[in-house]
Parts: sequence; structure tokens; C-alpha cells
Amino acid sequence: MIPTSIVQPCPTCRSLYSIAHVDSELLPTSVRAHLFPSIRKLYLEEPNSDTKSPSSSSLSAPSSSLPRLSQSEVVSECGRLSAENQTLRMNCAVWQKRAEIHAAATLGLMNLARMAKAYSTQLKLEKEDLQRQCNLLKRKLEVEESFASFAPVVPSSKIAKSAPDALPHPSSRHGETLRTSGTTQQQPRASSAQNTHSKSIQLIPAVPPERDLPPSLKRRKTDSCAPGLLACGSEENQSHSPRRSLRKRKELMS
Repeated sequence: MIPTSIVQPCPTCRSLYSIAHVDSELLPTSVRAHLFPSIRKLYLEEPNSDTKSPSSSSLSAPSSSLPRLSQSEVVSECGRLSAENQTLRMNCAVWQKRAEIHAAATLGLMNLARMAKAYSTQLKLEKEDLQRQCNLLKRKLEVEESFASFAPVVPSSKIAKSAPDALPHPSSRHGETLRTSGTTQQQPRASSAQNTHSKSIQLIPAVPPERDLPPSLKRRKTDSCAPGLLACGSEENQSHSPRRSLRKRKELMS
């Protein structure tokens, strides 16, 4: 696989490094032995092969100076590298689990902080509402006190006297019911007495006031009567004429 960039991250430490190839002819001879190309072929299956890479052919002197490894050493090196890979994978799994736990804990803390913020906002709103209600009640109390200062003061004795009247005793209620029943019974009696009295008045005959007067006065009154009342005087004379005849008879007999 050919890399697309000359800057690549390290698979172990993730640090960036350059993979640009440096021409050996541009380097001094003393440094060429210590400089290797960053990309080169590796022959793991054939460690004893005499094939050489193009870079090694170009650097014949440094490659000839490198020691050759035996097959047993290569196998041991492969085992060591595979063990390191296995430990790295295990460590990656462990750190991945720890990262998941840390992310869950962080998410829980964020949710807790959000809930605390919402709860504090709700408490603030409730506090403002209660403060508003308290101010309204204070104003109402001040208004009531101002009206009470202008209202007349009722003495406590009158309040104490009027208090029992507000809640009458059951016995007093019973007495009031008896009184009302007595008044209802007495009303028909009074009405019957009034009816009998009116009947007796109707039965009494109407006696004219001129009946007991002497005849001289009666004549004068009849003479002084108005012309419209002559009929009344004639009727009265007719009604009293028998009495005058009796008196005359008595005088004659005497």
C-alpha cells in the first residue's frame, strides 16, 4: 500500500513523522551508515535470502556491515512481537471499557447539572411568585387597616351582649315557637270578639239626640233648619207627635 501523504502517525504513540525519502548521494559518507529509508521491504518468510531491496543495493556498504540473524532469532523475535501485540490489544480493550465508563459518568454528571439548573430556575420562579403574593397581601392589609382606622369603634360590652343573640339557646327557640303559636291562637279570638261587638253596635237602634230636648228648643231648631232639611224635620215631628199628644193628655188629666 502506497501512502498518500509524507506525514504519517506512529501506530504506537500516535506521533507524526515524515516518510520522505532522502537521497544518499546528498548525505556525507559518515552519515550514510546510520541513515535508513523510512519505507523499505521486509522479508520475514525468507530471512536468509540473498535478495536485496533497491535501497539496500544503493547502500551496499551499510547493508554489508549489518549482522545477519539466524532463523531461531527471527522466530523468537516474531513471538515477542506477537506477545506485545496481544498485550496491546488487551490494554486497548481495557482502556476502551474505562473510556466508556468515564463517558457514562460524565453524561450522568451533565444530566445532574442540567437537572440542578432546571430545579434552581423553578425555585427562583416560585420564590418570585410567593414574593408577589406577599406584596399583594401586605397592600391589602394596609388598605384594610386604613379603612378600620376611619370606621367607628364598637365597645366590647356591646359585642359581648350581641354575641349570645347571634346564637340563641334551644330553649329560647322553643319559647319563641310557643309565643308565635299563642299569638296565632289569640288572633282568631280577637277577630271573633270584634265581630260580636260590631254586631251589637248594629243591633242598637239609632236614637236621635233631639228626643230628650224640651219642645221649645225643638221648635227653635226646626225653625232654624235649612230649607233642604225640612223633610227631616217633618219626619221627626211626625215621629214625636204621639209623644206630644200623651203629654197633653197627662196635662189635661192633671
